[in-house]
Amino acid sequence: MSEPAPRRELAEAAAALRPEPPSGPAARTRHGQLEYEALLANASIGIAFTRERCFFLTNPKFAEMFGYGPDELVGQPGEVVYPSRESYAALGAIAVPTLSAGRQLDVEWQMRRKDGSTLLCRLIAKAIDAANTQSGTVWIVEDITERRRQADELARLLREQDAILGTASIGIVFVKDRRIVRCNRRYEEMYGYGPGEMNGQPTTILYPGGAGYEQGGEVYESLARGETSRRVELRRRKDGSTFWSRADGRAVDPREPHKGSVWIVEDITEERKAEEELQRVLAEQQALLNNVVVGIQFTRDRRTVRCNRRFEEMFGYAPGSAVGAPTRDVYFTDAEYEQVTETYAELDRGQMHARETWVRRQDGSGFWCRVTGRAVAPGEPAKGYVWLCEDITE
Repeated sequence: MSEPAPRRELAEAAAALRPEPPSGPAARTRHGQLEYEALLANASIGIAFTRERCFFLTNPKFAEMFGYGPDELVGQPGEVVYPSRESYAALGAIAVPTLSAGRQLDVEWQMRRKDGSTLLCRLIAKAIDAANTQSGTVWIVEDITERRRQADELARLLREQDAILGTASIGIVFVKDRRIVRCNRRYEEMYGYGPGEMNGQPTTILYPGGAGYEQGGEVYESLARGETSRRVELRRRKDGSTFWSRADGRAVDPREPHKGSVWIVEDITEERKAEEELQRVLAEQQALLNNVVVGIQFTRDRRTVRCNRRFEEMFGYAPGSAVGAPTRDVYFTDAEYEQVTETYAELDRGQMHARETWVRRQDGSGFWCRVTGRAVAPGEPAKGYVWLCEDITE
């Protein structure tokens, strides 16, 4: 079957543009020599030929790699590019039997530049004629110093990362495309999984229902802005039970947040229970306060931090407006206000203070009030004071 016309025409055009190799044995030999020299001159790796343990040809890259000028190494013993005679002999002990057997030598070896500095190289060598090693050896040399430095640095970082993951008391997880790539043992324990069992799993296993998983996708907007995303939500263990977690995450690269993010996760179930219990107790306490017939005021740094509704009514405050107000509001003069300062010494000694005094409402009117006070924690003024106020005007 003939080729399609367009392809055939293209092939014919390419053939017409291709230079014909020179004819005749001598011309062909010269042409091959030029191609060979061009290859050596433009190769991006070092190439050298040795014979009887001396260099008889090197390409520019090889000379440059070792800090020599073009052809400066020609005629020099191979030992000059090794850190020591012992290093040269050690490589020879490996190379000679390998090359003599017709096999290729491929090793990484420390080498030396002209200025005495060292570099790590990958050496690939093969005898030109395995039956007669005296005919020479061709060497291909690559400077891998930077590659090895980067590999060593990466290995160091991975060791440090493993140490962090292994000893952290909080859960740490790496996520990519909404799959768990890697996590530490604490994270696995938090969810009830065995070592390595979570790796590769979709993050759907972490949620009690599909709605939570769908909402989780919203965090990628903040990750894409380079922000830390915080989520407090209910999570599911392997056995189906749930717990409250707090997770803080950042994208490895904000430009592609789905390609990788790292999360620090804490089990805050007990913290959450304690908070809920505190709110319950406070609500019960507030209900109690609101149903007593006396005004109750909690102060700190001579400001009202909390009070019941009876206190607000007694002093003419709107609901909630007394919180944060200075206690100076209930006195007519600065002198009266400063006189009260003396009572705090009694309270801090654990004593109860009681007095009957003329006090001021918000509208400027006054009334007689019986005031009783105690320190919340005697000797710790920062914890505040509690006051009971009773209108005794009648």
